[in-house]
Amino acid sequence: MTAVFAEVKVLMAQTLRIPAADIRPDGSLADLQMDSLAMAELCVALESTYGSRVDGDRLARATTVDELVGLVEKGIAR
Repeated sequence: MTAVFAEVKVLMAQTLRIPAADIRPDGSLADLQMDSLAMAELCVALESTYGSRVDGDRLARATTVDELVGLVEKGIAR
């Protein structure tokens, strides 16, 4: 588990109000009930954590937790 995955996992758990243990790298964002409002909230949390703007449109294209984390790690989402 990368440090970014661990951070994103915590932010997702807080945003979705679910246990962090329910968030797996191969987990589907749809299965986690990550809708557009939750994605917007996650973007705000990521911006606060990383101190830069997050491109919500790019993050919204992710379908799994791993894809979302990959975008954050690569800086594409920032």
